[in-house]
Amino acid sequence: MARLIINNKGIATVLAISIMIFIASIAVAVIPNINNLLKQNSLSADMLKAQMAAETGAKRAIAELYQGKDGDVSYSWIWLKNDRNLQGNNNSNGSYNVTITGATNLTGTVKPTSGKYTITSTGKYGTKTKTIKCDVEIVTGENTFRFLAFSPKEIAIGAIALGDILSKDSISINFLSMSGSLLNGKSDLYTPGKKNISLSLAASLFSYNKKDANDIFGNNLNNYPTIKKFDNTFYDNFTQMPATQIATGYRDIEPGKYQVNGDLNILLLNALNLNRNGSAFIHVKGDLNLGVWSRIGHISEEYKNFLIIVDGDVNISTNAGINNAVIISYGSVNIGNMSNITGSIQALNGIYASQGLFDITPVTLLYNEKAVAPFLQYASFVNYGNYKVYKVSNWR
Repeated sequence: MARLIINNKGIATVLAISIMIFIASIAVAVIPNINNLLKQNSLSADMLKAQMAAETGAKRAIAELYQGKDGDVSYSWIWLKNDRNLQGNNNSNGSYNVTITGATNLTGTVKPTSGKYTITSTGKYGTKTKTIKCDVEIVTGENTFRFLAFSPKEIAIGAIALGDILSKDSISINFLSMSGSLLNGKSDLYTPGKKNISLSLAASLFSYNKKDANDIFGNNLNNYPTIKKFDNTFYDNFTQMPATQIATGYRDIEPGKYQVNGDLNILLLNALNLNRNGSAFIHVKGDLNLGVWSRIGHISEEYKNFLIIVDGDVNISTNAGINNAVIISYGSVNIGNMSNITGSIQALNGIYASQGLFDITPVTLLYNEKAVAPFLQYASFVNYGNYKVYKVSNWR
């Protein structure tokens, strides 16, 4: 009996040792794998933090491109192409490095122009790096409704022009006419590179500035605005104007939206006015012809405003005028002696104003901010064919 007990103890001891050896062998096999797994998790965490750093850099670039979309800001691009540390105590090992390529070489305080940009952002954390890219498309530029006169083609006027003028082609102010604002000091004349701006000797005696339009739209002429047509759906709710010829004295209409199928002819000593404060849209599917001493709007009624869209030409006779209006012509605007326009003139095929008789009573063109204000929401649609674009895409 005693011998049996001793044998059982021996078996138990051997079994315990065997179990311990088995557990130890498993530990020897598993622990390196656990260490590798922990190391891999640590490396994965570093890669994730590197990606977050890259995203931080890309988002900063997107935000700084966006900030100038609708106005003037002070840019500084010195942070580009340099390692920038992440903020916070837990991110002391993290950084990002960003480059932006595209329509404008962004250095110093350069303002981004319209076009496409590619953002490349490399994030770093520990020994890990991660690079991401995305594309940004921007349409920017001055709202051309802020100009007294704008045309992609020639602007040639013999006139007292009180307001800024923009042409993609040329500007000439002729004979004894004047350019200069009596209210804000000077008129600015904009063409690409300040080229093709000519003034008569008398005009040069008055206040004006020759300005480089490239400072607004960049050196790529494709970035310049033109005058694109509204989509046909824009006119869906327009009411047909009952007559295409106004020869019955003064006609007052309600604020609203009107369309004329053909030419709108306002004959000698006739006028079209609003009967109360508000805005009127008038779409002329032909030419707009104003006879002698005829007019649209009254110069003193600054709260009665017009947006006049003309598919053809605008022809304004002697002593006629259009007041408190934005005029958009897909042809040319031709202004006769001793006429006047207050507001803003936009013409696809040029703007021409005749010289007044001995310049005693010349054509008068006056920019009117209050006349333009109700229609600013349509400016980008006219000039670029769409509202201002800022699109981020193609993350990779």
